[in-house]
Amino acid sequence: MAADTMTILLARSGVMAKTISGGAVVRGYNAGKFYRTRTADVAGFADMRRVLEKAAGIPYACIIRGEPLPGIDLENARRLSNRAEHGDAVTFVAKSRQWLGIDTDECPEPAGLDFSTDPEEGVEHVIGLLPDEFADSACWWQATGSAGIKAGINVRLWYWLSRPVSDGECKGWLHHAPADRALYNPVQPHFVAAPLILSGPDPVARRFGVRQGLDDTVEVPAELPVIETVEPIHVDVVLRDLSADEQRRIAATIKNSPVAREIWNSKRDYPDRSSRHFAFIGGLLRAGIHDFEDWQELIAFAVVKLDQKLGVDTSKATRADYIGRTIGAVLARETAR
Repeated sequence: MAADTMTILLARSGVMAKTISGGAVVRGYNAGKFYRTRTADVAGFADMRRVLEKAAGIPYACIIRGEPLPGIDLENARRLSNRAEHGDAVTFVAKSRQWLGIDTDECPEPAGLDFSTDPEEGVEHVIGLLPDEFADSACWWQATGSAGIKAGINVRLWYWLSRPVSDGECKGWLHHAPADRALYNPVQPHFVAAPLILSGPDPVARRFGVRQGLDDTVEVPAELPVIETVEPIHVDVVLRDLSADEQRRIAATIKNSPVAREIWNSKRDYPDRSSRHFAFIGGLLRAGIHDFEDWQELIAFAVVKLDQKLGVDTSKATRADYIGRTIGAVLARETAR
C-alpha cells in the first residue's frame, strides 16, 4: 500500500522550464493558468525518485504539495487553495506529505567550490547547513534552472521522511536553513523540469543525481516547531497618478532593494505575475517604502509600471482589490518574520 501520493501538474499551455541559450536564460516560465492534474503513488525513496526523474523530462510538468479536491476538473484545473479569496473555486487543499523538497537559491559557495563543475560537492555543502536529521540520509538532488547562471549554489534536494509533515512544520523545521519556505504551500510549484537548452553547452556539469546516505529515510523529530500561514492584513489602495517627487521616491526605493532592483531589471524569473508582484512588493517594503506618506499608492503605481516595463498584461496590476490583497499578504508575511 502506498504511503503517500505526489500531485503532478501538467500545464495546458506554455512550459514550466527555463529556456537557456549561450549560457544565459532567454525565456522564463510561461505556463498558463490551467493544468491537467495527475497523482502518483509513492511508498518510499525509490518511488519518489522515479516520479521525479520522469517529471524532470517533461518541460510542462511541476509538482505541488496540495491534494486535488474531489469533483474538480482534473483535465482543466487552476492552482487555487485560498478559500477566503476564491471560495468554492478552490481546487486543492493542504496535505501533510512524507516527501519533502528543499529549494536553495544562490547559497554562497565556500572557497574553492564551483557548483557548476562539481555539483555533488555543492550538495554536500548545502546538506551541512540543514538540520542535523538530514546529515546521513539519502536524497535525490537536482540543479535548478538558474544553476550555473546565477551566482552560488542553486539546487533542489528531495527527501523521504519517516512520517508525513505539514506545510507549517516544514516552515518551522527549516526556519534557519537556506531553504525557500514559499514552497510549503498547497499550490506553490516545485519546478522539476530540466531547462530547455537551445544552443551552447549545459552550464552545469550534471543536472541531477542521488546522494547516498546511511538510510533512505530522514527520521523526523516527534515534535517540530510550526509556522502557520498568517492571514492577510487588510489594505485599501487608491490607484492614482503620482507626482514627480513621489516617483523619485519609488525609484530610490527600488535602487535600495536588491530584490526589487533585480526584478525591475529582468534579472529574476517568476512563474507568474502574482509571484513576481509578491516578491517585488516585499523588496519595496523591506527597503522602507512604508516610511513615505501614501506608501500603498506608491506601491500600486510601481507594480503597474513594472508590468508595463516588462511588457506584460497589466490587468491584474490595475485592479485596486488585487493590489490591496497582495500588499496585505506581503505585510502579513513580513510581520510574521
